[in-house]
Amino acid sequence: MTQRRLLTTKIQTPPLPPNTVQRTRLLEALDRGLQPNIRLTLLSAPAGYGKTTLLSAWVQDRELCTAWISLDEGDNDPFRFMSYLLAALESSLPTTDLPSPAGEPLSEDEIQQQILIPLINQMGQSPRQTTLVLDDYHWIQSQTIHDRMGYLLDHLPPQAHILIATRADPPLPITRLRGRGQVNELRMEDLRFQIEEAEAFLGTFTDLELTPDDVYSLNHRTEGWVSGLQMAAASLQVHEDKTAFIRDFSGSHHYIMDYLLDEVLRRQTPQIQAYLLYTSVLPRLCAPLCDAVIGVTGETFPPSQGILKDLERANLFIVPLDVQREWYRYHRLFGDLLQARLQRKDPRSIPALHRRASEWFEGQNLLDEAVQHALLSYDHVYAADLIERASEETFMRSETMTFLRWVQRLPEEEIQKRPKLGIYRAWALLLHGAPLSMVEAQLQKSPEESGPPGSSLTLQAFITLSQGQTEYGLELTQQALKMLPEDEIYLRDFATFCAAATQIALGDIDGGIQLLEQTSQTSQRSGNRAATVMILCELAEMRLRQLQVKEAEKLFQQALSIAIDEDGKILPIAGGPLIGLGDVALERYELDSAEQLLREGIQHAERWSLISTLNGHVSMAMLHHIRGEMLALQDTLEALHDLAQRFDASEFDDMIVDLIEASLNVRQGDLEAVRGWVSRRDLEGAPERLPSLYQENQVLARMYKYELPILARLNIAEGRCEQALKVLEELSSLAEQADRPFLQLEAEILKARTFHAVDDTDSSLAALRRALQIAAPVEAARVFLTEGEEFIQFLQTARSGWDSPELIDFTDHLLGKVGLPILKGPTPTQGLLEPLSPRELEVLHLLPTGLTAEELADELVISVNTIRSHSKSIYAKLGVHSRHEAVARATELDLL
Repeated sequence: MTQRRLLTTKIQTPPLPPNTVQRTRLLEALDRGLQPNIRLTLLSAPAGYGKTTLLSAWVQDRELCTAWISLDEGDNDPFRFMSYLLAALESSLPTTDLPSPAGEPLSEDEIQQQILIPLINQMGQSPRQTTLVLDDYHWIQSQTIHDRMGYLLDHLPPQAHILIATRADPPLPITRLRGRGQVNELRMEDLRFQIEEAEAFLGTFTDLELTPDDVYSLNHRTEGWVSGLQMAAASLQVHEDKTAFIRDFSGSHHYIMDYLLDEVLRRQTPQIQAYLLYTSVLPRLCAPLCDAVIGVTGETFPPSQGILKDLERANLFIVPLDVQREWYRYHRLFGDLLQARLQRKDPRSIPALHRRASEWFEGQNLLDEAVQHALLSYDHVYAADLIERASEETFMRSETMTFLRWVQRLPEEEIQKRPKLGIYRAWALLLHGAPLSMVEAQLQKSPEESGPPGSSLTLQAFITLSQGQTEYGLELTQQALKMLPEDEIYLRDFATFCAAATQIALGDIDGGIQLLEQTSQTSQRSGNRAATVMILCELAEMRLRQLQVKEAEKLFQQALSIAIDEDGKILPIAGGPLIGLGDVALERYELDSAEQLLREGIQHAERWSLISTLNGHVSMAMLHHIRGEMLALQDTLEALHDLAQRFDASEFDDMIVDLIEASLNVRQGDLEAVRGWVSRRDLEGAPERLPSLYQENQVLARMYKYELPILARLNIAEGRCEQALKVLEELSSLAEQADRPFLQLEAEILKARTFHAVDDTDSSLAALRRALQIAAPVEAARVFLTEGEEFIQFLQTARSGWDSPELIDFTDHLLGKVGLPILKGPTPTQGLLEPLSPRELEVLHLLPTGLTAEELADELVISVNTIRSHSKSIYAKLGVHSRHEAVARATELDLL
């Protein structure tokens, strides 16, 4: 066929630019289009996403038989389009006898019969697969050409494939092809540079020397937009402070602005340009919201539902946010450009647009966005009124950090005019670790200035209780409940929670629990998710302290389900139950699960109350200790000390952090540090002498029982086992009085260790048996497996002496957690009248080594006489008279 006035470069595959990067995942995605059932591959994305470069790289890398056409506006002439189509296909088909569009104008029926059908037939006769690439198809507006391409797609033979690259979805039978599984699609979200691709692309520019953080930030700002990255890289080459440039990089940068203006905005009608500018004030947009906002402009626009769908179909830098295609947002750089243009063209309209958006969001009960737009309207009176109206509900959703962010943007005089706003700000400041003096300033105001009746009393009661003044705090709480209006749901529920917790602290456990359960039901009915979750977590933690692990787990799970709102959003208060579930996993020695739950819990809890992260950090410290992650442990301890120091309303948190650090120090052998802690806590002489501080303050005295295990461990480490046993007897007594079986369990384990250290095997085994009996029903594993290697070996050898299947199974469960083999011991059916003790089993396992009695004694850190005594007992129980016979008999009995 003779080419008549055709530009040959339009039908040649474009060369690759020098900074092309290998995009393997996209090349493989294009390969999927070569399957026999696929007729069309559609690359549909806005300008600058690298469509042409990707196709050119694919064609050259795969060495395909390709017909390529680079389209432009002039190709809307059907005759010209067909001429380029036939010219491009000429070299890829088996003959050159292609039809020609030359001559008199043909009807569409004649086009089909004389051109399209012969063309399709020749494609079907080709021994090779033919790929037709139509690049920049968005230029084609001719319905005639669309109809011809639709006919071609409908009748395409299996060995032919059409690939279209476009900025907007073409009016072709794509829906029908999609329904038949005959289309392969790559869109904007697919073409975005992933971080590895961005790093490789930016690496092709010399002298940039970007850090990984710089690359990540730039790719995030551009949302992986290839042209945006390229323009940024060009600018970066002349900027010394690259990090600052990246931080400030936006759609108002002159390269980006020129590109988007020329390639996108100016190609729209004036009406669509105005619509884009006005709606650019919205971080996310839907049709009803856009209709409401543009209604204040005085201009007339078609319904937004149709406009948004047209914008998406045209790939106009608009990103869908849900599968229903109800919510959208503009690409960040495109949005930056639109806002900059609006600021220059019509700045007076901006406050009104934000005010109308705020009203719409408030009507939908989307309070955060309503407040954000109210603040941007610069109408501080309106914004402060809105925040005051939203304050209680925001606290009931535990979004205190959000509330604090709001009020910090208000002028102080507007807050002072609204007492309720002031009291809620004081609460938020307290929860997030502000100095107590800032909070107490609110309490010093007159009743008329201090918010709803009883609201200041509730805050004062909480501070008083945090300082250990239990009886006075309870009195204030009861006064607050009498004064608070019935419609002050959040404050009443919180005051009731404080009252119940105080009753429990003063010894009325049943009454406190009953009040908590009642309040949990009422707060859930009123929609107070924060109070409901707090109460359920308090009940769960009580169950956990009572070693009712399964019951605690159920309560934490119930609390977590309530901490997820009706839209599936995880509220900040979810941090509490997540940390609680992490503690449950830690007690079961499920370390990976515990870490995941604790980290997620801390992350959420930080948005509710900084001090509420304390328990999570404490558990993370124990987890790091178990794993031997000493640097991470040190970082966590520093975070704990910082938390305790910031929350200066209470000394309890400081005491807890010091206690945890002392507990970890004694386990790690830092006895000097522990002695210093004992001195500061006035624990010398305990349990015979109660520390003076606790004689004066019965509430603080509740800490005493948690300090005794550390004191016992210190005594064991220093070889003062008799004193350790005194401490442990006191601990057992206090644990029983307070119904703390977990402390009872720890006491029995430490007794087992103490008796084992003085070679009192029978007492050691009896204490270990009691500990296992306490722990087995709830599978509490951590307390055993964090006692050190020597104790675990003792547990391993002690198994042989158990006569209870439950104890044997639980011991096996514990040993399996740390990957230790099970040492099966003698049983009556194995020919032994009396089983070997754990210490005798330790000696027995060393007999095959050939060590002398003196060497055996050194190995086990006991006397030579004790070794001889154990050996004599072993021989008697095995019915042998020598070491050699003992080894042989033990092997026969599967003891070795």
